[in-house]
Amino acid sequence: MEGGGYSPLYQTIGFYFRDKRHDLSCFAIRRGRWSRDITSLPGQFSQCVYPLFTSVMHKVLYQSIQLGQLLFQRFLILGQLFHLFVLFSGLLLQQVALFLIQSRVLAYRLCLQLQLRYQMFQSLFFIRKFCQFSHRHFELFFQRSQCILIYRRRRVNVS
Repeated sequence: MEGGGYSPLYQTIGFYFRDKRHDLSCFAIRRGRWSRDITSLPGQFSQCVYPLFTSVMHKVLYQSIQLGQLLFQRFLILGQLFHLFVLFSGLLLQQVALFLIQSRVLAYRLCLQLQLRYQMFQSLFFIRKFCQFSHRHFELFFQRSQCILIYRRRRVNVS
């Protein structure tokens, strides 16, 4: 059991496993020797695996920092484009909302104008029919539209 039969990955990086004979947690070290003394694990870890661990972590951190800077530059451009898109879409939605509000107000005003014109048309039609049989001057009060229509007309000459 002196390091034979195990892959070099376990011998270089280090791996906890179960020994079948002693049922101890053993540790693989760089030279291929196996430690059956649990008290020597921290010393062997600091001698062998810790420098390897620090170099690997240094490389990983360096690569991740470079990748992070690259992604940050790319995402900065994408973030600016997304920010411009959000601003543009927000302005577009604001203009659409203003257009809808204005069109609603315009539609409401148009409906009011049409309603008033329809009421005036009905009123004038009623006045014309009424004036053929009424006096020379008269006043009509319309409570529905809350306005006073004063209509003066001469007598209709019936021919």
